[in-house]
Amino acid sequence: MEKATRIICLLLAACLYRGRLAGEAYLQRINVRSLGLGAPEAVTSIFGNASLLSLLERHETGFQYLNRYGMKELGTLHGYFYFSGRLPVGIDFSTFGYEAYRESMARLSAGMKLSSHWALGVGLQGHWRQSELIERTSFRLSADFGLLYMAAEDLRLGFALSDFPRAYFLQAGCQWKLLGNLSLLGGLLYDKESRTGFGVGAEYEPFDAFFLRAGLRNRPTQPSFGLGYRFYGYRMDISAIYHSVLGVSLALGLAYSF
Repeated sequence: MEKATRIICLLLAACLYRGRLAGEAYLQRINVRSLGLGAPEAVTSIFGNASLLSLLERHETGFQYLNRYGMKELGTLHGYFYFSGRLPVGIDFSTFGYEAYRESMARLSAGMKLSSHWALGVGLQGHWRQSELIERTSFRLSADFGLLYMAAEDLRLGFALSDFPRAYFLQAGCQWKLLGNLSLLGGLLYDKESRTGFGVGAEYEPFDAFFLRAGLRNRPTQPSFGLGYRFYGYRMDISAIYHSVLGVSLALGLAYSF
């Protein structure tokens, strides 16, 4: 009985997320920094826009975990390895759910600079779903395309088409470094069912290598907060997202650059 109740709760929560925007991809594509900033992934997350690989100066590996509303059944774990170089390449693996219902995704991506202002990125991923209710595993392939425009040293625009062709969604984002230690960010998301979402945020660096973040997104309206700290090649990010009915979701990310 308890197990059945947990499965029902899980499916209801998954439906909530599918009703928001982007379906399966929203469950699997997480970036802790983006979550604290209102989720403008097109300019903040390689997982959201592969063209950002072109900005890598060193190799990077890490993991991120999002615990939705204190329920481990709604958690998402993301691990990655990004290779810098003449043609930067990224490997991502993400999984959502638990033993009774799980959605997973593995992605291979690459990005390159086309000029001093433009960069392009592409990704290919496989998605599979396992469920005790259906008693079978489904699998499908999809593609991502990303574009980055560096209008100036302090202004960056990003565009991404993700999860094409089945459940595609479009993203556009902007990052403006207003002052030396303050950045303003914003993003729009549009899915194949003609639903639109937005997110806005700010990132402030009061001390060297320490970051404070705040954001707001809609569908539904959710404020978010975050912290970031870099030290000796390591980076730690923490974010919290508040839902007026379901409560608080916490996210943690650890990364190492070398």
